[in-house]
Amino acid sequence: MNTDDVLQQTFQACPFHRYLRAELRVLEPGLVEVEIPWFEDLDQAMGRLHGGVYAALLDASSYYAALSA
Repeated sequence: MNTDDVLQQTFQACPFHRYLRAELRVLEPGLVEVEIPWFEDLDQAMGRLHGGVYAALLDASSYYAALSA
């Protein structure tokens, strides 16, 4: 199993990532994209994307970029 496969497996094993419907793409060592599609449950009370979603994107992308390097 190569590094990309291990990263994908661990990423998808996280219940929070599955809840967010997040997708991980390893572009090159040290560079990844994490994409989360918008759905209504991600909004805050004012109808905008909740800041915690941004934090989750930053957290997951920086962690998996470091692991992929």
